[in-house]
Amino acid sequence: MVGAREAGRLPRTRPRAAAIVLGLLVLAGWESVAGQSEPYFETLEIVVPAVPGGGWDLTAQAVRDTLEEEGLVRSIRISHSPGAGGLIGLAQFIEGRRGDGATLLIGGLFTVGAEMPNRASVSLLDATPIARLTETGAVIAVPSSSSVMDFDDLAIWFESRPDTLIWAGGSLGGPDQMLLRSLASALGVDPVQIHYQPYPGGSEVGASLVSGSANVGISDYSELEQLIDAGHLRALVLSAETRLRNLPVPTLKETGIDISLGNWRAVFAPPDISVEQEQRLIAMFDEMAESPYWKASLRRYHWTNAYLPGDQFELFVRSQYNMARLLPELAVQPARVERDYLLRVIWKRYAWLVILLALLMVFAAVAFWQRYRSRRQVVDLSVALKQAEGAAETQAERLHEALQGRMQHIQEDFDKWGLSPAEKEIALLLLKGLRLQEIADIRATSERTVRQQAQSIYRKSGLDSRTDLAAYFIEDFINPINDKEAGES
Repeated sequence: MVGAREAGRLPRTRPRAAAIVLGLLVLAGWESVAGQSEPYFETLEIVVPAVPGGGWDLTAQAVRDTLEEEGLVRSIRISHSPGAGGLIGLAQFIEGRRGDGATLLIGGLFTVGAEMPNRASVSLLDATPIARLTETGAVIAVPSSSSVMDFDDLAIWFESRPDTLIWAGGSLGGPDQMLLRSLASALGVDPVQIHYQPYPGGSEVGASLVSGSANVGISDYSELEQLIDAGHLRALVLSAETRLRNLPVPTLKETGIDISLGNWRAVFAPPDISVEQEQRLIAMFDEMAESPYWKASLRRYHWTNAYLPGDQFELFVRSQYNMARLLPELAVQPARVERDYLLRVIWKRYAWLVILLALLMVFAAVAFWQRYRSRRQVVDLSVALKQAEGAAETQAERLHEALQGRMQHIQEDFDKWGLSPAEKEIALLLLKGLRLQEIADIRATSERTVRQQAQSIYRKSGLDSRTDLAAYFIEDFINPINDKEAGES
């Protein structure tokens, strides 16, 4: 009877149990889906220790777009803190963001190379290495108007008259200067004769070439790509191991010089973050590195996927610092050059000149020497003029940017005081020194109305008169960095 009763219960209890199990499975599945759709961070900040428009900035933008597009972070803000190959931004990042697990820094080989020439007291190892992202070779380019048509032309010029070349590249000690030193060693050029102008980013390198303040430049291909595609620059050679896809630009190895140098970029977290925060960031970038959007970004910017996370990446960074400390010794060791490379190039380009010089050497020796000296002087004067013009243009741009920044600060103060549009206009006219009647004529109103609006401006700003208003902003010009800006730096 007991067995029969139990058997009788089964048909009634089985549907109930099945419903419970099914409900638990649905709930577990819902929680799993919800967990997958939940972002790692609501907000995140990426610090770029360089000016906008360079390779680090492009990397930060690609990371931001990927993380937001893939739903890994809901909102990302990019800030910039340029200077000294990234060392200024790195120092501010280490001291000001300790323990902040929602802030990242973009860094790379430029920062490693900048440590020694700048006598830095901080390094990337003081931060928390999260992941290496990309690696890319540099491109050597010249203005499209240059008489240098290919790398063979550049090699002959660099070997014969190195002091007449003005090279533009990234920060001192970075991969661009490393490449130039290796190239000089391979061609037997005295480093003392090299004129190298460091710039904070690839956009400035490109601008210096277009403006004529430099006649040959080194930078990541992605940073000069637009100028090359637009026909403003001519790409001569790449420092990568292999050619970039669909680009007819040879590598240095293809020209007979056994040099390859890749520039890597990576993300770092501040020091003193927790193990949980570090693992969360690594997991986020693990997922990002496999995402379709990130892979599309690698193709778009011609970057090589060099993803390396966590402890492995930290060991790699240590090896890079060890390599950089040996750089002065390595710079004097010649790279292996293809046998009779120089003879091949000279014969290819100047066979007729070699024959002519052999026939006329004695007869034309004096005339040739005088002509050489005169041309040398003309080239030197031309280089000096271009340098002066480039420096003047740079100063003019900086002055314009400073004035634009100061006007923005004035408008910010007006907004902070709660001035109306009419009051803002009158306040600017007061700062320019116009009398009340003149302002009334400009605005087609009465002097009394202008006087009332001026009093409203003084009341809202907490100032007493036109003199106090002018003194308030003159003080900003005398002390251009206010307390707020000092705190942010």
